[in-house]
Amino acid sequence: MAESSSWTCPDCTLVNHVNKRRCGACKARKPVGGSINSSSRIHRYQVDKEEEPKEEGHRQQQQLEQQQALKPQTAKKKKATKQKPANEPISVAGARKSTRRSEIETKALATSVVDPDPDPDPARTDNGATALKTPVKSTVKIRNHIVAGSATKKVNRETSSKKKQISVKLLLTTEISPPVGSLVYRHVIAGWHDTYTQRSSTAGEKDYKESDNQELNINDRNVNGDCNDADDDGKNNLSTIHSVINPATNKASIYYQETSSQALEHAIQQATAIQERLYSCKGSSKSSLTTLLSLSIVDAAAWWSDPHESHKRAEVLTKIADLLKQNTDRLADLEVAQIGRPRKEMRFQLSRLHEWFLYYAALLRTGGGDGGGMSAPPFGGRDHVNLVRRVPLGVVAQITPFNHPLLIAVKKLAPALAAGNCVVLKPSEQAPASVVELALLCREAGLPEGVLSVVLGGKTIGEDLVSDPRIRKVDFTGGPLAGAAIGALAGKNIGKMTQELGGKAPMIVFAPKRGFNSDSSKTLWRKRPRRASPLKENSGDCDGDNNIEKNGDGTGAAEMDAYLDPIVNGCAFGAFIASGQTCIAGTRLLVQREIYPLVCEKLTHKIKNVILKEGMGDPFAMTTTFGPMIHKRQMEFVHSIVTSCTTKNAVNNVNNNLELLCGGKRYRGFQGEEAHLNEGNWYEPTLIAFHPGEGDDANSKTITDLHRTSPLFQKELFGPVLGILPFDDEEHAIQLANDSPFSLGCSIWTHDLVQAHFVADRVRAGIVWINDHHKNAPASPWGGLTKDSGVGKENGTEALLDYSQAKSLVIRTTPFDADWFRDPNARYN
Repeated sequence: MAESSSWTCPDCTLVNHVNKRRCGACKARKPVGGSINSSSRIHRYQVDKEEEPKEEGHRQQQQLEQQQALKPQTAKKKKATKQKPANEPISVAGARKSTRRSEIETKALATSVVDPDPDPDPARTDNGATALKTPVKSTVKIRNHIVAGSATKKVNRETSSKKKQISVKLLLTTEISPPVGSLVYRHVIAGWHDTYTQRSSTAGEKDYKESDNQELNINDRNVNGDCNDADDDGKNNLSTIHSVINPATNKASIYYQETSSQALEHAIQQATAIQERLYSCKGSSKSSLTTLLSLSIVDAAAWWSDPHESHKRAEVLTKIADLLKQNTDRLADLEVAQIGRPRKEMRFQLSRLHEWFLYYAALLRTGGGDGGGMSAPPFGGRDHVNLVRRVPLGVVAQITPFNHPLLIAVKKLAPALAAGNCVVLKPSEQAPASVVELALLCREAGLPEGVLSVVLGGKTIGEDLVSDPRIRKVDFTGGPLAGAAIGALAGKNIGKMTQELGGKAPMIVFAPKRGFNSDSSKTLWRKRPRRASPLKENSGDCDGDNNIEKNGDGTGAAEMDAYLDPIVNGCAFGAFIASGQTCIAGTRLLVQREIYPLVCEKLTHKIKNVILKEGMGDPFAMTTTFGPMIHKRQMEFVHSIVTSCTTKNAVNNVNNNLELLCGGKRYRGFQGEEAHLNEGNWYEPTLIAFHPGEGDDANSKTITDLHRTSPLFQKELFGPVLGILPFDDEEHAIQLANDSPFSLGCSIWTHDLVQAHFVADRVRAGIVWINDHHKNAPASPWGGLTKDSGVGKENGTEALLDYSQAKSLVIRTTPFDADWFRDPNARYN
């Protein structure tokens, strides 16, 4: 088909000559044709660029260069490298299966796409949000699940000699099942693409310069390096490409493109423009917008921050909840692929995420927590009525960690969106993919573009985000050191702040009271009929006291097993879920002295014979219950603490009071098809217990001093390490529990609820579980009490109130006839 000799400007509809690259009237850029492939929100963009026909010899040379994919190709300024159109991608469903380990190595070709139009396309609901799917090019091993959605559809490609495809080559090896291929994720920012760079002019407006569309090669030598795509000034237009390493294998299977500072500026400015519409008449703020912003996006999202539109926000939150339920399995597999957590754990965790959006949608509909309407507190006089409405803060920044990428993002997003704010969210650079998918689901549910932006990157992009004066609140989850640095940056802007930081949760286990019986234990723990304890030869049948060995307090062995077995199971869960990589992991086990030896014995058996033998394995297998640590460096840090605390006469074990009962080393016991997991960051669940040294009577002072000085009990290790100490009585247990710079969580295990409430009232912790650990719910406030555990609360009405601000409306109900300056009886208040 012959090409048209003219093109129509999409902004002013002026017809321009085909050779003109900008509109003669409004100077808008000439639109470039392209095609879009969408498959489960995994988008591939292509750009076709006109160029002169090449000679046949040059074309053969180009084909030869394409075959040498492993060799880095040098990008030349102003000249695009010629490349033959890539082969048609085959669908995942059509890929051949392989049983040989050598065939697991995959050469995958990812076609990147750059959309040259910075303004949004009304027909495209996912503008600016991309995750580039890598079509499988050679044989791969595939199981009955897909990491990132359904099979890839074929892309229409033009093979004309006058057209050129701008592509990104991605060569890698994937060894974690399922090796469907790699994903290159981009930020989610409406109306922005990193193909263009912004330049400030003296007038304060922004101009765009199209980058030289050079070919970008990504391989082991330049991953985590700068892209070979420069403008006239030698500055990179395309951002750095980073790899996401799966800790189960230490192999990269997902990649992401770091967000540029210009893109971050665009996201914040756009969100600010949307929020400013709340305090302006329709159209009055247009003059303050630069050419960076699309007025259509701002106008379409202006209703979001209106307090009178809370019912519409509730509808969007409900739709997001529905989409989360529908995509639970897919998102869970993506979490497994990027952080290595067991699929069983991720599926159960993600199956509840929709509850947060439903909870805050309900508050908006009912006015609970002042979320959906007004309150009318008394004003103190008969002639005035006081109405209080909650209005949004404006633009808020959220930074989430690697350990619970989706859970923590949902906990922060739900109240922020319910309150009508615009959010700029930066996920951890170690786990960005699932948060990008969450943002795309929000758009699919009807969240206006520009309300939620997801930016990708590390420390630099995070510092730029929290230090921006337009950010009205920073919500951060991470370590205390990072929290202090963020607080120093954000504090200059005098905005709100919520920080959920470190933890060193104690688990306090009390001995049963005299007269305790197994029947009451079954009722308390909801325990099934007891099995004989494998640790006691005389545990026998629990029917009749004649067959039961009596303990010193009159409790039989069978009753003691019935009491302790559920506690041991609960404490093992609290300590080793997520491999101890949670802020509320139970890392200090405090056990009453009477039952201390038995708890140590039972817990050691649990770790050696259940977790190590049955729980370690392929994270994608539903039988796996224990996963790897996120990074090799963190694993080495944990191992150094364990070694210094358990080695005889070591620096942290001078009196040799600490004994390694199990674990304490890297796990390399995978065999057969799982042998490749031995390269991952697997560290055995570790139990370190106190025992008296030579000539030491193990009195309470010795235990207290050890607890106060040992890093095992004072530092947040963020790993599968549990320290266990005995205590004498309630007072001693409370003293040990509070002897910590952290105050986030605590669990109390006892059948005496009077005792449980007494201790709970005196333990310094923001979350106290009784006969449980690690449980979470949208209506339950979540946060610490001291500085090292953070400030502010997540969840509940507290979070909704903290994401909004009160606006009082005082209305006089009687005629205003008083004259303060003449009437001696005029009231001042």
